[in-house]
Amino acid sequence: MKLGRLTCSVLLTCLVGLASLTARAETVILLEDFESYADTAAIQAVWGLFTQNPHYTLDSNLEGNTGKFLRMDSPAANNLGRYIRNLPSIAEATAAKNVVFSVDMLLDPVVGIPPNFWNNSRQFVEIRGYANGAYNSGSLTQLLALGVYNSTINPTSNLYYQGRVTIPGTIGWQTLNGEGVNTVYQRATGWRNLKAVISLTDVKFYVNDTLCHVTGAPGSTKFDSAALGSGITSAGISAWVDNFKVSEVPIGGGATILDRKVVHGGWAGAGSAVDSVKVIHKEDTTPTQLTINNLINTTRGINGLQFEIQDLGNSGALSASDFDVQVSPLGGFDQGLNPPSGWGAGPAPSAVTVTGTNPYTVLVEWPDNSIKNQWLRLTVKANANTGLADPEVYYLGHLQGEVTGASDDLFTVLVGDILAIRGQLTNVVTSESIHDLDKTGVILVNDILGCRSNLTGSLRQITVP
Repeated sequence: MKLGRLTCSVLLTCLVGLASLTARAETVILLEDFESYADTAAIQAVWGLFTQNPHYTLDSNLEGNTGKFLRMDSPAANNLGRYIRNLPSIAEATAAKNVVFSVDMLLDPVVGIPPNFWNNSRQFVEIRGYANGAYNSGSLTQLLALGVYNSTINPTSNLYYQGRVTIPGTIGWQTLNGEGVNTVYQRATGWRNLKAVISLTDVKFYVNDTLCHVTGAPGSTKFDSAALGSGITSAGISAWVDNFKVSEVPIGGGATILDRKVVHGGWAGAGSAVDSVKVIHKEDTTPTQLTINNLINTTRGINGLQFEIQDLGNSGALSASDFDVQVSPLGGFDQGLNPPSGWGAGPAPSAVTVTGTNPYTVLVEWPDNSIKNQWLRLTVKANANTGLADPEVYYLGHLQGEVTGASDDLFTVLVGDILAIRGQLTNVVTSESIHDLDKTGVILVNDILGCRSNLTGSLRQITVP
């Protein structure tokens, strides 16, 4: 059994050298999951264009991955290694499609104290392009790498994974740290998925489906061969790789999240529990300060979000594991010290329900008050279940009793919020009302009490991304 989080979508196609599998409009050029090999010699027969290191061996059952994978030992500082093969067909990014290159990597989990133990380790995999369309035929036209590479990239390069775009030379090796010091992206024990999405305009690097770095335009986007291992000296650190994959994905293909809305679980009034007024903010490249429109104030916390998804990948398999949940610190925290990408893990959804047909309605739910008086950062992963080509990140805040909005970049529950609710007493309302804190459909004394119980409570007004 392979790592379900990473590979469940392609288990039924685990032959090496897949030529053209179409799933979510994706064409898989190569999927190497090592399951078909009986021994190391069988790997070398396929990856036989360059087999300099006999220490590269078939391995299995490590750190939760019960399938087969390649062990890349580096027992000495001067030990070299690399396996190379041609791709079954050319992979090329064009105006109509991107190339997606990914691998699962495990750094030595047995010895040493991470992350410093991995200092001076150079363990990575590559895809390459040559002028004549095959390995080492003509001049090198492009090389992309994923893994770990320590040099003088920056003072913290030993803490993070690295990616490389060789041409143009102005890009080179890049540290995948989200453009700062951030523990979310750091090297760690356990399997990690590294991914590059190559387009005509840039290369986007991801660690575990989290965008970590964006480069400028690559000099070439055509690839004909693949390499396992660095082929250069490395410290005595082992690494394991699995699910080496190269594919082409049409631009605009796959699933699309058409809409998203707040759902007030426990709504007891007339009409729908869906709140079409509050806005779940989608992260993009433009810094945006979130407002009262992106924050709810109920006595139940954030307990439901609804997404409308066109061409959902696998409606029957979609689950809580297809979402990453992060939550902010409480109160008036310093965003500079607590950027959204570095927030801690939040509670996993208690239920994910899919209804309807294309577009599908996906309801993501949490227990009452499990996310309360803080910001939620929800990542919808890019995988076969969601059908997304790239992960999407969404934000929603909660501060019980907040009605009147932020002042000096801080939401604070004050007497004015109580007075605003009191001014609406006995009104019958929809679920969209900001004055109906307990969501009964009528503004009553309990709503005032709910606000008063959090008097002086505060939450930082954030700017994302």
